[in-house]
Amino acid sequence: MNTPNQSFASALHDAHTDLLIDLQELEKATTSTSSTSPAELGSRFGKLRTHVTDHFRFEEKGGYMAPVLKEEPRFGAEVKELLAEHREMTQALDAIIADVGSGAAGPDASRPKIQAWVGKVRQHETRENDLVQKAYYSGARGD
Repeated sequence: MNTPNQSFASALHDAHTDLLIDLQELEKATTSTSSTSPAELGSRFGKLRTHVTDHFRFEEKGGYMAPVLKEEPRFGAEVKELLAEHREMTQALDAIIADVGSGAAGPDASRPKIQAWVGKVRQHETRENDLVQKAYYSGARGD
C-alpha cells in the first residue's frame, strides 16, 4: 500500500478508504440474510485486520494526530484517549476473529459482537474526525 512516491496524505486516504470498505463488506456479510460462508468471513477478517493495523498506524506516533497536538496541545487528553482505543478495538477484533475461527460461536451468536465492533469503530472515526476539525478550525480562528 505505501510506495516511496506515495504522499502521506494519499496513504492516509487509502488506509481510511480500505477500512471503510472492509466495514461495509463486514456489515453486509453479517446480516441475518447473508449467505457468507465461514471461510469467506475468515478471509474478510484477515483483510480487515491488516487494514485496521495500517489505519491505526497513521494515527499513532508521528501519525496525523501529531500535527493536531502540535497545533492544539490542549487536546492532548482527548488524543491520548482516542489512541488508547486503538489497542482496545484491535484486541476486541482479535477476540472476534478467534471466536469465528474456532467455530465455537455460530454466525448468529457472533453477529451482535461483530456489529457492535463495527459501530464502535465508526463512532471512533467520527470522534477523530470531529477532533481534527475542531483543532484546525479553532486554531484557524484563533480560539
